[in-house]
Amino acid sequence: MIEARENVGTNGPILFLGDDLHDRQVITQCVKQLSMEVVLVQGCRSAASALLSREPSVAILDLELLQRDATVLVSMLASNPHCMQLPLILIGNVTKIPELLQRQNRSVRLLHRPYYQDQLFILVREMLPLVDGAIELPQSNPPAMSPCTPQGKDHFCDETQLLRERLQRLPQLPLAALTRSRLLDLIDDANGLEVVAREAATDPGLVAATLRVVNTAYYRKLIGRPVGELREALVRIGLEEFRKLVLGHTLISALPWAARGLDRARFWKHSLLVANLLPVVYQLTSGSMVSKAAWNELYSVGLLHDLGILALATLEGERYSRVLATVGASTRHLHSVERELLGLSHDQAGGLLARQWRLPELFQTLLAAHHETPVPDGRYSPQLKALCLCDGLCRYVDAGPHTSHQLDLWRLHRLSERHPTMSRLVEDLLPRELQRSNSLIDMLG
Repeated sequence: MIEARENVGTNGPILFLGDDLHDRQVITQCVKQLSMEVVLVQGCRSAASALLSREPSVAILDLELLQRDATVLVSMLASNPHCMQLPLILIGNVTKIPELLQRQNRSVRLLHRPYYQDQLFILVREMLPLVDGAIELPQSNPPAMSPCTPQGKDHFCDETQLLRERLQRLPQLPLAALTRSRLLDLIDDANGLEVVAREAATDPGLVAATLRVVNTAYYRKLIGRPVGELREALVRIGLEEFRKLVLGHTLISALPWAARGLDRARFWKHSLLVANLLPVVYQLTSGSMVSKAAWNELYSVGLLHDLGILALATLEGERYSRVLATVGASTRHLHSVERELLGLSHDQAGGLLARQWRLPELFQTLLAAHHETPVPDGRYSPQLKALCLCDGLCRYVDAGPHTSHQLDLWRLHRLSERHPTMSRLVEDLLPRELQRSNSLIDMLG
């Protein structure tokens, strides 16, 4: 219980101004745990209208958005009698609070990115005006804090906080490994096969991985005979196919973490299948053509979407084995069991790493939100919807890193008969890419 403070506006909602998908998800979850309403707006004029229609208890504002387009809103917060004492939480990496807001006798806090859900939860809870004597903490712990109960302003769940700190100390993924490298530039700029082969030959690991892959049954069926030389392999499979091998090899080699208790081959098989599907599924579902650069990004996102699983299994080997055992013996979703047993799910961990490593916004959004239902609206909603579809399809054909929710292709086909796009995915694309991914797993050596 928290001691009461005398104030007004107890029944008002929490107002959030911002267009960042991660912020919206965290704030919505936080407010849900407080059993309150949230009003989400993306423009300063909409925020001003919301202030006039119903007085909020707390306003959470994206500071960068506020500073770009805030004349009306800042003026209202500074001069309207109903708004002058409204507690504010300003989110962003900007350190300067607008001068007009500093003049008021109000509670204003800055919350810097990246931040944790439990930080926001405690901050909001402390700023809420109370009149009923006390507010009870929610019976169901916020995912970022489970299974502990906060006892003060700076108190976090020790184990969960320690896990977050250990996540942040993991070796950083080189940004160049995601989408750009000299070899990928040569492939995408339509350089000749000889030029590409000479550059690729400088990486013995890539040469060995390529030859292993092209001599698997899937590629042997296409090529017709064994291949023992890189240039011949590129002639046989083509540069477009080689691009996938380059991206896959680069990313997998950049993450040699020792994930104890995790079937590493199974994990990468699922990730490779999602990566192979994602650019094509995005084109099918969005109707948008994908440039080579965007294709590389989507493939890389697909390969890294479950980065949090690899990280959690690396850091929490024995505990993560219990997570996998619990999932395998039930029909529960992996991310919900992770939250229960570890206090942190793999999508939360992946999003945290993506922000910590300053990966592109597309990566931050999709890694953090690919288990959100329904898919939230935002800049990357089409890509996120495509990723959720690919991830679901791959789990249902038993290509996921855990064994629940298996569904064979025939049953999946029956489910897709009324949906032309799904039918094409299930009948043609999915079986082909499943075979390809089974071959690409040979990159692991």
